[in-house]
Amino acid sequence: MYSSASRGKNIAVTGQLYLGVQHHHLKNRLEVTIVEAKGLAPANSNGTSDPYVKTYLLPDRSQESKRKTRVLRKTLNPVFNETLTYKIRKVHVRTRQLYVAICNQDRFGRNSFLGRVRLDLSEHDLTTNTPEWYDLQELNDGLSFNLGELLLAIRFMPHTLTEAQLAKKKKKKKEPKGDFQVLIKRARNLIAMDHSGLSDSFVKCYLLPDRSRSSKHKTMTIFMDVNPIWEEMFQLRDVTLDSLQHRVLEVTVWDFDRAGSNGFIGGLRLGLSPSEREESKKLLLLMDSNDTESAHWKEMMENPGTFIGKWHALRSSMDLRH
Repeated sequence: MYSSASRGKNIAVTGQLYLGVQHHHLKNRLEVTIVEAKGLAPANSNGTSDPYVKTYLLPDRSQESKRKTRVLRKTLNPVFNETLTYKIRKVHVRTRQLYVAICNQDRFGRNSFLGRVRLDLSEHDLTTNTPEWYDLQELNDGLSFNLGELLLAIRFMPHTLTEAQLAKKKKKKKEPKGDFQVLIKRARNLIAMDHSGLSDSFVKCYLLPDRSRSSKHKTMTIFMDVNPIWEEMFQLRDVTLDSLQHRVLEVTVWDFDRAGSNGFIGGLRLGLSPSEREESKKLLLLMDSNDTESAHWKEMMENPGTFIGKWHALRSSMDLRH
């Protein structure tokens, strides 16, 4: 959630933030009123800061969840008087946490973290917008959310070749081709996205990089279920095992919305870790698989012809980590 995964200068957090939160049921709108802050730590050489505030509705840490105030110059006691709004139903608000961070804008370097407030909206009084003072906290808040898990199986299925065909390929030093197959099996304990406390979920897959989106696959939508079962398979034909060292499988889970934009639930990326291969800087941006994700990919590559299935915890954001 912090810009470019960096905190900028290491500044000890001080001060308080005065803010109010209210939900308007008829308008399906959450209002976060940022009134003022006081006693902020100085981040500039002149003993002041250039603060601004940004908010997220956790567990969504994507750009769609981000809201931001204007920047106020040369002050440790900024008065914002700004209201940041989210279009969201009350039943969904109760499953979220409001993350509010104050940062210092640096025109020539990285912005610095000045403190944060985190509110559990499942317990917060949303009937009034009466502001309250909150002590600013350090960033070490151990952000983690259970968005649900996805079970999928992957395999590289070599093409069956005659002895003559195999000998011909070896003579030409060509690696035998095969099909890369992905079986989307099921999910469990998905976060509820609908009024009913359930979700209407579907899955999208891409084998990246893929400029033409020829590898795109989308499952059917399973309605009103937080433990959906798809059992759908797709495959990308005529690939080599070596080429899969340079590809990343991106899988995302979505909530279908008839009236508006589909809601992002979570996702994952399967591929080898950057330490296991040398790539261009551009391609390395996609290679952010965690240990579980990269282990799954590696096991698949070491066992051609065999489906390798594993459960994966969904990420709250697909923003690149590098």
